[in-house]
Amino acid sequence: MRVFSTFFRIIWKNKKSIILYLGIFAGLSLVFGAMAGDSTKQAYEESNVSIAVIDRDQTQASEALYAYLEEIHTVEVVEDNEDAKLDAFFDMEVIGIIEIESGFEDGLYQNNMEGKIIAYNSPVGTGNTFVSMQAQEYANSLNSYLKMGYDMEEAIQKTEENLALESKVGFISEDAGKEYSQYYYYYLYLTYAIVSISIFALCPVFIRFREKNLKDRMDCAALPSGKRSGALAAGAITFGAGLFLLVVVMSIVAYHNIDGFFESLGYYALNLFVNLLVTIGIALLLSNFIQSTNILSVFANIIGLGLSFISGVFVPQELLSESVLSVAKCFPTYWYVDIVNKIQETSGNLVLHDISMGLLIQLLYAVALFALSLVTTKYKKA
Repeated sequence: MRVFSTFFRIIWKNKKSIILYLGIFAGLSLVFGAMAGDSTKQAYEESNVSIAVIDRDQTQASEALYAYLEEIHTVEVVEDNEDAKLDAFFDMEVIGIIEIESGFEDGLYQNNMEGKIIAYNSPVGTGNTFVSMQAQEYANSLNSYLKMGYDMEEAIQKTEENLALESKVGFISEDAGKEYSQYYYYYLYLTYAIVSISIFALCPVFIRFREKNLKDRMDCAALPSGKRSGALAAGAITFGAGLFLLVVVMSIVAYHNIDGFFESLGYYALNLFVNLLVTIGIALLLSNFIQSTNILSVFANIIGLGLSFISGVFVPQELLSESVLSVAKCFPTYWYVDIVNKIQETSGNLVLHDISMGLLIQLLYAVALFALSLVTTKYKKA
């Protein structure tokens, strides 16, 4: 009983980190949940914005760049003075201003474009970043054709032909662009929070109980090592069950009045439970290789963010390339996200068979992690 209570006293000492990641998770869920009506496809489409373009070079090259930007965006007329620029931003007439400096065309010929295109963003928007990139891309293309021996007129023609082939985002999934519910984002981002919280909560406990001085004292006590291990296992199970119930209850409180939620809740909860076993296994294995809790945040961020980015948590799986997805399938988080996507896409008409492979793969990862942790523990004892 003393080992069990000590288990949770150590976790309580790390409550700030646990609360921090719960807060990050809650913030992500609220922000992206509020955007639930926007489709993935719409979020990644190019948009026409209002900008101002000031041409101080007045050459063939600068006029071609002006015409290109005018073709793909709405170009407003703004006088070339500071007051007019500030007024345009204040009145929200433009989201950015592109200035083509004197010497722009000469810079193309001399292969020196530094400071020739200057971009200013509105204080309340960042959309001009894309416009700046488009202007720079046009200039780089011109520069490349000029270095290949084309004259300016030919370089402009080749550049416009090249940029006319608009780069479009290729969606791997046929369901790309589908609208997602608020609780979809909740359970999607939950895996990031669960990994980080498990590492911050469980690793300090396992590290503490493996310290040589404490271990030697416990070996001299009357409590057998088997019972100590059992108490630690009971603590980990209790913590996992508590965390599982907490996040599921939070989702019920937040989304109980949304159509389709309860039809999908059982599948979301089952997927979460299996993923939680994986994260506990990660924390257990990681604790075998860390001697100090001071570097836990480094590993928590590397593992949590790394798995989330490559597996489709922060970047939708339908936007990832085939090569990235092939690598992502080697990680359990990919299969968690894949199941979350399937639950949403079927709108409550899912059957267990549809997600059985993903659940089985996650369970196999959990078993492998626990087994590897036991092997490394015994190796260190030897």
